Amino acid sequence: ILRYSIAVLSVAIATGAAFFLTHFSATLTPFLLAVGATVWYAGVGPGILAVVLSVLSLDFFFVSPSYSFSFRQADLVYLVLCIAVALVVGWVAAARRRAEQEIRQARDVLDAKVSERTAELRESEGKLEEAQRIARVGYWERDIRTGLVNWSEQSNRIFGLAPDEGPVP
Repeated sequence: ILRYSIAVLSVAIATGAAFFLTHFSATLTPFLLAVGATVWYAGVGPGILAVVLSVLSLDFFFVSPSYSFSFRQADLVYLVLCIAVALVVGWVAAARRRAEQEIRQARDVLDAKVSERTAELRESEGKLEEAQRIARVGYWERDIRTGLVNWSEQSNRIFGLAPDEGPVP
């Protein structure tokens, strides 16, 4: 219901805008925008409803005699034009949705790989710690830019420091 109400609302807004734009001979433009926006945000079904409502609104309010329905050949041209706009915008919107879905799937795959690699890294770090403990060796590294020194727990043990104590830079 919400999607179809978007069609009704967009055509109502287009009708109001068309009353304002009749002075500029741009009566058709708001309806084309309404059809395009409806298809983009609500889909092709509501877009077809927007096409029908646009044709009825144009015919009733803007084609002489005003405030009556009198379908002419010009209405058929407008109907075809609106359907073409709806189909093109629907095709672009569907392509956008497919691309968004593919991006979500790729992100999910990437997240799974990151989680898997993080688990492998933690396992590898655990094995390194165990190997250092068994071999009674440690490691240290120094960041040249900051001057900070980082070393393993085994290095603390080798130098007789408590686990929470660290190297002096």
